[in-house]
Amino acid sequence: MAQRIRVLLLIPHLGGGGAEKVTALLACGLPPEKYDVHLGLVTAESVGTEILPEPVTVHRIDAGRVRYAAGRLLRLVWQVRPAVVLSNMAHLNFLVLALRALFPRGVRVVVRQNGTVSAMLDADRRPWLARLLYRVLYRRADRVICPSAAMANDLSAALGIEAGRIVVLPNPVDVEAIREAAQGPSLWAGPGPHLLAVGRLAPEKGFDLLIEALAQVRREFPQADLLIAGEGRERSALEAQARRFGSWAMSTGRTAFTRERRCLCSRRGTRACPTRCSRQRRAGCRLWRRRLRAAWSIFLEA
Repeated sequence: MAQRIRVLLLIPHLGGGGAEKVTALLACGLPPEKYDVHLGLVTAESVGTEILPEPVTVHRIDAGRVRYAAGRLLRLVWQVRPAVVLSNMAHLNFLVLALRALFPRGVRVVVRQNGTVSAMLDADRRPWLARLLYRVLYRRADRVICPSAAMANDLSAALGIEAGRIVVLPNPVDVEAIREAAQGPSLWAGPGPHLLAVGRLAPEKGFDLLIEALAQVRREFPQADLLIAGEGRERSALEAQARRFGSWAMSTGRTAFTRERRCLCSRRGTRACPTRCSRQRRAGCRLWRRRLRAAWSIFLEA
């Protein structure tokens, strides 16, 4: 049998967001007869590792923060000696590329860009520093993966990185799992409108504003309910907030939470893809309320 290709996937952790889901799906999807898959988790958080198949070797660096992981990350690369390192998340990409000169000879380094660079620079507190790191370090990668052509074009235009170094590779989808999950019972009850919000449960996503907005929307649509699909460190706080506005059981037409995202989109009335667009809580709540009303009006007219 031909020698397997050793691959080291790097991610801060597997809890919550889209980049983490992509990494987990990739780790599960690479055929073990061809690839020897290793997964390096920078932080101590172990959420999500339970879904990984046995052939995947998990290494917990336990550095707390990416910025403190340089020494341990370097030791891991020398220990595993992969043919390819694939890093996810920009701040981890910066560290990996900064350390690349110290990696064993012949190790290829690929980084995955998980956001539109121009937008990330606009939102950064120190855009000049982020732009400098992107320009200097991303040129050290053998390839930069972007999930879409629009992101690839933006990356090339914003940073001046040659197009030949950028590869467009859409995010993976577990089609069979989606089909299987779609056969299950509906998660909604009552006439609705049924609202679905999908995303990592983190402050920047603005789910707290969405829950506040729903309480006000229900004055006009008393049967409206909301299902938030995601995971993250804000879960407990958001569940407590939802309970303050009423029961969090879905059958009461309030707000419920689930980790399961795969079987939801074909059954929802309106979908919310969240982010916090305003620093003012009241303005953000008004924005969500307007979006919910507008989305439901469009759905009724369709």
